[in-house]
Amino acid sequence: APVCKSGQKIVYGIGLGETAKILCDVDARPQQIFFQWSFNDTVNPDLKYLSEGLRSSLSYTPKTRDDFGFVSCRGRNVVGTQQTPCVYTIIPAGKPETVVKCDSSNIGFTSFTVNCLPGYDGGLRQTFGLEFGLIF
Repeated sequence: APVCKSGQKIVYGIGLGETAKILCDVDARPQQIFFQWSFNDTVNPDLKYLSEGLRSSLSYTPKTRDDFGFVSCRGRNVVGTQQTPCVYTIIPAGKPETVVKCDSSNIGFTSFTVNCLPGYDGGLRQTFGLEFGLIF
């Protein structure tokens, strides 16, 4: 029977009205898997997902505060049904914090290095940019 693959992202920060793709990966032999998704331990046929091989991806959009909680997926193949579902926590995305402890090094005429530590990411993926200018 299928089992959850280790090392998966298990907490998703999502804003109201935003859609996130929640990935469910399992290990199983044979690899032809049928998936079922649930919200807060209740099977919901309205959940929209696609499955291919050992992965199922759920497109999830919280519309109200009641839509935060837990989603889970369970796989089934000819050997049997997954005993313990893969569970993912859906939390409201928060405001990210600024970077901290920035240091510059390797300062030269044409380049320099800046290293910073990220603050809390608010539950969302972050990218950082650096803007600089010359002061005369």
